[in-house]
Amino acid sequence: MSVHMAKNDKQRQIFLKVITAWKLAGLDLGVKVMAPFDIRSGSKVITYAAALPDFGGKNGMLVGVLFPPEHELDESAKHAADIAGKYVSFINAEAYEEYKKDVFKDALRDWGYFGAPKHKPKWMGEDTIE
Repeated sequence: MSVHMAKNDKQRQIFLKVITAWKLAGLDLGVKVMAPFDIRSGSKVITYAAALPDFGGKNGMLVGVLFPPEHELDESAKHAADIAGKYVSFINAEAYEEYKKDVFKDALRDWGYFGAPKHKPKWMGEDTIE
């Protein structure tokens, strides 16, 4: 059974926009982005907007989505990420449904780069998180 964070058609449309925005961010900013990204949790498959293997922690991170107006956290998605050993950040769908370079760069800087130093994007500066 596949579980998407989106619960209705409007949310699914927004979710697809967020996925597209992360794909564009990966291409434009020179970072690895796998979007969308699925994790199996028991009999469920949970779909995240993206996986960022070089950010958020040594095991990479997942990007979950919070939809307006409730902005409810999907506890099953958080739990599945925890079990998989991945950091997960739940982002406001409204802020990420369109690719805005500075917004995505700020988020990536906040989450931190944990990949190979030789692949670190130049726009991130010289500091490497260890």
